[in-house]
Amino acid sequence: MYYLFNNRQGSSEIIAILLILPLLLLPLWDGFYMFSDMHRYDILQQTARQALLRMESKGGLTPADYDNLVLYLTEKGFNEADLTIHYTPFPVNYGEDVIISISYSYPKTRFSLTLIGLERIEEEEVMVCGPLKSTSKHHER
Repeated sequence: MYYLFNNRQGSSEIIAILLILPLLLLPLWDGFYMFSDMHRYDILQQTARQALLRMESKGGLTPADYDNLVLYLTEKGFNEADLTIHYTPFPVNYGEDVIISISYSYPKTRFSLTLIGLERIEEEEVMVCGPLKSTSKHHER
């Protein structure tokens, strides 16, 4: 690298690398943030499915299950203030519908190529999973 700085022929190569570097980094950074968002959505979807299975067997979402659901999502990195959970509360009779929907508002981060270089763009986005619907299998004797 030192040789390139001292050599007059190498200075044009350095300038070319510096001009092309943002073009090379743009897909890497955008891909990282897109993968992070997909991973968050997958966690949200799997959590909603597990909660729906619990709701089927117990006849609705109990307050303890709701607290466990929120605790699990906060352990996974979700902010509790940005979570909105709509659900069918306990008790529900056998054969009635149980529904759950989870939404999470988060700052969506993307990068854009401008004349100055890479620009970071953050927008508020809402990630929605659901409504997932099933029937209650809970039967009391």
